[in-house]
Amino acid sequence: MFSGTVGGISDLYLLDVESNEVRQLTHDKELLAFPIWTPDGRTLVCERKRAGDTQVVTVPVDGGEPTLLVDAPGQSWPYSVSGDGDRIAYAGFRDGVWNLWWVSRSTRETVQVTQFRDRDGYVRYPAWSPQGDELVFERSRTIGDLWLLPQSP
Repeated sequence: MFSGTVGGISDLYLLDVESNEVRQLTHDKELLAFPIWTPDGRTLVCERKRAGDTQVVTVPVDGGEPTLLVDAPGQSWPYSVSGDGDRIAYAGFRDGVWNLWWVSRSTRETVQVTQFRDRDGYVRYPAWSPQGDELVFERSRTIGDLWLLPQSP
């Protein structure tokens, strides 16, 4: 599975490694990209762009329309699915701050996992532990220094 862009629109594609045939899975109007598999291999979780926002959607591998799970204003970047296939962890940008979230595929419950408030950093790549009870992720902060260099005569 991969995402590809044709004519400025990104869609999802599946490659059959035995026949080397590529099948276009989606026909979006803007962007469906960055797919990840669910553990059962029947569904892809991906990012869908609408205007300036990104959403979390699922797409059945056998075809069909995407199912919208997260459509909050801002950015929602999914990265991993829990071992039971229900919870999708994602980095979410809300009101100028990045935090980790998860959404349940079965109940649509959305939970904010971290409570960062500073605007000088971001979180990325939340991955579930094998037991599904912990998330590991990257958190980076931007720090700037000012330097004064003497001018040459």
